[in-house]
Amino acid sequence: MKRITHTLLLAVLPIMLTTAHSSPTLDLFLCNTDRVLPRDGVSVKVRGDWAVTHWNTLTGECEALAAEYDNGWTRIRWDFPGCGSLLLQMKPGKQSTGKAYAPSALQEVVRLDDPASVSLSEPNVLLLDQARWRLAGDTTWEPLEEILRLDNLVKRKLGLLDRTGGDGQPWTDTEEVPVLARVELHYEISSAIPVAAPVLALEDAGDAEIFWNGAAVPTAPTGWWVDEAIQTVPLPGFDAGVHELILRIPYHRRSGIENAYLLGDFGVRVLGRRAEIIEPVRRLSFGDWTHQGLPFYAGNVTYHCQFTGLAGLLELQVAHFKSPVLSIALDGTPKS
Repeated sequence: MKRITHTLLLAVLPIMLTTAHSSPTLDLFLCNTDRVLPRDGVSVKVRGDWAVTHWNTLTGECEALAAEYDNGWTRIRWDFPGCGSLLLQMKPGKQSTGKAYAPSALQEVVRLDDPASVSLSEPNVLLLDQARWRLAGDTTWEPLEEILRLDNLVKRKLGLLDRTGGDGQPWTDTEEVPVLARVELHYEISSAIPVAAPVLALEDAGDAEIFWNGAAVPTAPTGWWVDEAIQTVPLPGFDAGVHELILRIPYHRRSGIENAYLLGDFGVRVLGRRAEIIEPVRRLSFGDWTHQGLPFYAGNVTYHCQFTGLAGLLELQVAHFKSPVLSIALDGTPKS
């Protein structure tokens, strides 16, 4: 494969750091802004003669880099993976010793097949962000609406101001807050499979009344999910079909209706503005999880891959990875 050498000329004002008892230093941070494509063999040239130190932003370690000097320029070479970066500290002077640039000479020896077996770090999620609604005592349900818009419809009906996002925090209002009404939220849960031991997660669970398929459910919280303010309440297991969930919540001037969440061992398929529970996720391809049964999932996914017949030093390349953190273990031993 032909290697292409890239040259990067810095045409920016350098940041010079000086103290009364030290020489000026130049700090440079360079980043490959392409999330996917690497930039190998990049030549970084800075005017002047500089001794170069590399600060590793992943490990916190630092090491001297061997530089080249040519007609008043200092040059180092570096390979940038997708989203890769380089942090340099440069001091006046020349330095030919230190870590030398070694072009990458990797050869693909195996490609991991997909889909692969996976495990999830926590239950999957069905987002409950739309509901029909009414005030307790009314006989008809209002049409299906997105929760934040629904909240403002309730406020208008009760003569309160809309929630705009610029409202004061609840703790700034120290006056008593009498309950103005009880709001009922009606959700339909469509499932293609039976689900054992589902859990409902919602804010202020202890203040709500919960009805599952017409039967009252104890509302004493048993834990929390993601945030301590989002409490969890066990629900009865259910069969395949369409199920009814009703929440009855007290409403006062500081109230704000929020999304609820159904947690359990299942997959989720989004169908337009609706969603359906499907078979649990046991295998995934390398790619977008949201189209593979995890559109609302909030935890970690571990891929379990196998390959045979390899020995020696190996390097794993994940060319199209777009997630905050990736960790690797080989035969049960974490690798960095």
